[in-house]
Amino acid sequence: MVVIGAAAGAFSVSGHAALVLAALFAADRLTDLPAPLRALASAALAVATIACLYAKSAVYVVRPPGAAAAAAALERKYPALGGFALSAAELAFAPSARSSAPSPQLVDMAVEEASSRSALLSAAGAVPLSGALRQAVLAAVATAVWVTAAGLFPAESAVFLRRMADPFGGAAYPTRTRIVAIDAPHLLPKDAPFAAKVLLEGALPEEAEFRFRPDGGRTNSIRAGGNNGLYECRLERVGASFSLSVEAGDAHSSGIRVEVVERPAVTSLGARVEYPSYCGAAPATVSGGGITALAGSRVTLVAEFNKPVASARLDFAGGSEVEGRMTDDASSAAFEFALTSDDSYRVRLTDGHGFSDIDSPVYPVRALADALPNVLLAKPSRDLTVVAGAVVPLEVEASDDYGIVALAVEYRVSRGSATGQGRGSLEGFESAGRAARGSWKWGLGGLSLAPGDEIEFWVSASDNCPYRGGEARSAVRRLKVVTIAEKLAEIEQLKRAAQAVVQNAARKQEASMESIAQAAGRAAR
Repeated sequence: MVVIGAAAGAFSVSGHAALVLAALFAADRLTDLPAPLRALASAALAVATIACLYAKSAVYVVRPPGAAAAAAALERKYPALGGFALSAAELAFAPSARSSAPSPQLVDMAVEEASSRSALLSAAGAVPLSGALRQAVLAAVATAVWVTAAGLFPAESAVFLRRMADPFGGAAYPTRTRIVAIDAPHLLPKDAPFAAKVLLEGALPEEAEFRFRPDGGRTNSIRAGGNNGLYECRLERVGASFSLSVEAGDAHSSGIRVEVVERPAVTSLGARVEYPSYCGAAPATVSGGGITALAGSRVTLVAEFNKPVASARLDFAGGSEVEGRMTDDASSAAFEFALTSDDSYRVRLTDGHGFSDIDSPVYPVRALADALPNVLLAKPSRDLTVVAGAVVPLEVEASDDYGIVALAVEYRVSRGSATGQGRGSLEGFESAGRAARGSWKWGLGGLSLAPGDEIEFWVSASDNCPYRGGEARSAVRRLKVVTIAEKLAEIEQLKRAAQAVVQNAARKQEASMESIAQAAGRAAR
């Protein structure tokens, strides 16, 4: 009885569990149950199966039925026993008590009557095999259902068992349309174009649907036709990270994450310009990328970026390159170069993903030449006649962008067809920043001049630029050497001309006063 009861319970539980599992298989294959629901169903089925196995089968082994239970089973099977089998078992195994215990005679009578009646019954019929056979048939039917499903749908059956054993594992049923591969980048720079391809096999649909779900946004889709199982879609630009999935026929893919990152870019530019030491100018700070400074200056350009970068470089239009010296956090870099000629440059950046900046602006670089000084010979302001040995007063004013270091008077003497030239430094001029001025007495006595000689002279000025030759010159003045008599005659002529001018001015003044007096008289009348 124990073996048959345990077997019947085992057959019943296994049969019902197999049928419930078959129903779950049909529901999951038709509706694609969500993973949490599959997990709940799998756990409930396992718990219920274990509980039922204990209650219907293991309990016969753990707690075998007693004599009273066996007698009760016989009474249910054979009503002809008239209750004597149960009464005999209960009386025989009743606990002893002083007042309530049955008498030995009563027990013997009940046992004797039960034995006489059971002797007339079939011993084989007393064992309850029919219930066990019914449960065995149920188990066989359930087994046949699964064998048939495994034969007709082997792949689906295996996938279902995996999905129930690992509900969150992502196992999927095979479809008539199969996704072989999806080719799409997983990382893109912002504003870059995006292209994705999917290769299908099996039942090929006319179109495949590419579904895009941006972070925190609504899902958009693009339908694309195919060619020999290959379907492709493109986006002109992407602005934020998104998830991509593909649906084609009865197949659909899981989401593919596409990260969109900012391209590296320059957020600020500034430069420190160190001028050549000869000019004595203090270093200057320049904001922005355009740089204009004296040729020969040293430039330290500092660029700050919107993100850490892997490399930074200046590309000059002239063909040269300057690698940046990165800071520890790679969020800025310094570039050092000499300013020698006019040029332009771009800042080229590459981040850790290999993405570079695009459409980086072009910044001009202008190298200013050290200009020649400006020289003014203020006195004499015109050509003169002089006598041999005269002293010519000179007044000179000069200016330069970075300062005057030397002034000199230069001359050329012409004697008929012969010429000679010379130079004399003008020392002791006053210098005020970038301007210089001075007065000198230039004596002609050392030139051995004679009447008829002519002198052309000018003043030259030099700054301290070391790489540029040449000097600046003032306007040329001319001196003509005359005799003393000729000079006195010239002076007398100038004196008479001056007197004539004074007399003419006096006459004009008298005429004006007379006109004013006449006008006043007429007004008085």
